[in-house]
Amino acid sequence: MAPKKIIFAIVGEGDVPIFLVDLSTGQVRINSPRGLPRGSRERPRGPREPLRSPSPRRHECAPPHLPQRDASKAWLDQMVLHASLDLVDDLKWQQKEPYLRTVDRFNDTPVAAYVTPGGVTMLVMHDLRGGEDALRPFFAEVHEVYLKQCLSPFHRRDTAITSPAFRDKVMAAARKHLL
Repeated sequence: MAPKKIIFAIVGEGDVPIFLVDLSTGQVRINSPRGLPRGSRERPRGPREPLRSPSPRRHECAPPHLPQRDASKAWLDQMVLHASLDLVDDLKWQQKEPYLRTVDRFNDTPVAAYVTPGGVTMLVMHDLRGGEDALRPFFAEVHEVYLKQCLSPFHRRDTAITSPAFRDKVMAAARKHLL
């Protein structure tokens, strides 16, 4: 039986989202380097233009493939993961190991972290029961896959990873260790 929710994120230096995927569904949530779909930003307002009131339509930054209700949950998950980065910054200097275990909780959903020697943070928000032992080998395998991605001459540091092969390898590691 698959758990309700497993969200995996890779965050680069400067808290730049590199990769975000819902491992329970296999749905990648980052569409562009900044984490927003392309063309979602409004044109800048001129100095004499009045402020426009927000319309009741879809949130402009919501991924186009998610309904509005699911989109708000997706942004909440992303916010929780990024909020736990402050705790990771404090803990990474206190522990010698890269695997930091559970660093934060939100509504009884733990957030586990892994910090690479290069400063990249991997986060998992999960509903696993007794999954702490399974997270360590998952993080180690994904770290190896991430290193291979970084060695590619076509990958630039702190840019979004959009490779389907990378996503497939992360999903395979999740099926092997978490699902």
